[in-house]
Amino acid sequence: MTGRLPRRLAPTRPSTFRERERGLLALLVVIVLAVTLGITVHDGASVVIDEGDTLTLSSSLHGGSVHELRVPGAHIRLRVGTPVDEVAGELVDGAAASSDDPVRPAGGAHLVPVSWDVEAAPDATVPPHQDTEPTTLRLVHGKDEAELASGSSTELTSDATSSTLVALDEDTDLDDLTVEVEYDGLTQVLSPGSGDIDPGAAALLYDETRTYNTGCDVDDGCRLEATGTRTPWRPRAEEAGIATGQVTVHAHDAELGWADEDSSWASVRVDVNAPSLLGNVDGDHRDAHGARGPSITLDRRSPTQTINQGTWRRVTFSIDADSSPETLTIEQGLSLEGPESPRKMTLRKSIELDERR
Repeated sequence: MTGRLPRRLAPTRPSTFRERERGLLALLVVIVLAVTLGITVHDGASVVIDEGDTLTLSSSLHGGSVHELRVPGAHIRLRVGTPVDEVAGELVDGAAASSDDPVRPAGGAHLVPVSWDVEAAPDATVPPHQDTEPTTLRLVHGKDEAELASGSSTELTSDATSSTLVALDEDTDLDDLTVEVEYDGLTQVLSPGSGDIDPGAAALLYDETRTYNTGCDVDDGCRLEATGTRTPWRPRAEEAGIATGQVTVHAHDAELGWADEDSSWASVRVDVNAPSLLGNVDGDHRDAHGARGPSITLDRRSPTQTINQGTWRRVTFSIDADSSPETLTIEQGLSLEGPESPRKMTLRKSIELDERR
């Protein structure tokens, strides 16, 4: 008998402890990376992403119809692909997967590829660079949702198409999915399986923009006229001029938000020059000044909001969604100097609107 212990009872060498420590440390690093990236590597054969996680795709997956959703200032084209069991790793951006490892959802459920691009709306009432209200895109499956993107029109607008992959926790098809687009508290819903869009108060965005000519552009020479025939006093020809832009009907206003249900906004810019001198047929003159700001009504409706923009005013009215504005009326009250009557008078211009498309 020798003094050596049987091999199976021999004490472990210090180097073996160090090797095991290194192995455990390497395993810990892998686990931390997996948790950070939302990815778990299984047997070196696939990359698994958890429910609700998203991965950016290096290129969009073909399949699915293109649907356009509209928000103030931007048009969003969405393509939702048919849910799949796995995606080739080479299509995933970054280091989450390699070309040799397919990407699969946890539990063997489904992956949904989604692509979108955003362009500035050609008839935006607010320039895209001034629109800071965020637009948020979400993929919704039952009670679960995954945010695809969020940002202002300028931040989301790009020449390139954005594509992402969303993991679901159970088998599904297009009919079980919806895409939500939220802007300023209003959420529109797309059903990619049928192509139906529920726009809510944004419905007007999908119609051709309605604008109405006033015939009183800065070069048209429109003027306020004295009301009635009993007063001999009239503004001088070179005064009492007015100018107006087009009346535009829209669903959303940058200041007022979305119009109420069954309503729309109608906005117009107006510049009024109140006269400082009145005359009569005998050549007499009287000084005058504006007794109050101009009164501007649309089909006898008072404005919801008036914003002064230098000499111009931007006036916005609430109208019935299915109505067409007909008459824009501008009145200017005057106070006349001197003891003789009248001491006050009103100038008016009623403009019949002409719809153009």
